[in-house]
Amino acid sequence: MLNEYPVAYTINRFSAVLQKHSIETVLDWHDCEKQIRMIRILEFCKAQGIQDTYQLKLYLVNSKSNSDKFKSIRGIGDKTYDYLLKLLGVESVAVDRHVYKFVSDAGIIYKNYKEAKQIVEYAADMMQISRRTLDYSIWLYMSNKKRGVQFELCFD
Repeated sequence: MLNEYPVAYTINRFSAVLQKHSIETVLDWHDCEKQIRMIRILEFCKAQGIQDTYQLKLYLVNSKSNSDKFKSIRGIGDKTYDYLLKLLGVESVAVDRHVYKFVSDAGIIYKNYKEAKQIVEYAADMMQISRRTLDYSIWLYMSNKKRGVQFELCFD
């Protein structure tokens, strides 16, 4: 996106680009709910004085209260929040259906999102690899397994 709209490197500039070219055009999103969610996130960031990804990362990781406020945005749950953390470079696991299935297939019982996340995070820590790398490797393995393609989990 920044290749096509290089001026959109702050929240205010990104918002201006969206107003000028439309959110559907800039992000190639046709789902109205996702578009509304993005607008809510931008409004939230403006209200908190957040202008770039570095500020957003600091805001989210420095306070549970801040992360709870962010999660109060309609449409932002644990998975979306954790995925955003991964995009911001934070070592996290965003538990999706692939991770749930992988953990279940391993014969490990979990009760909820938090437990499934902790299982994968602990596994990554024990293997001394990035949590983000393990998350992505599980996603890639499970995505291709469904298609009948045999992959090995690789950790570079």
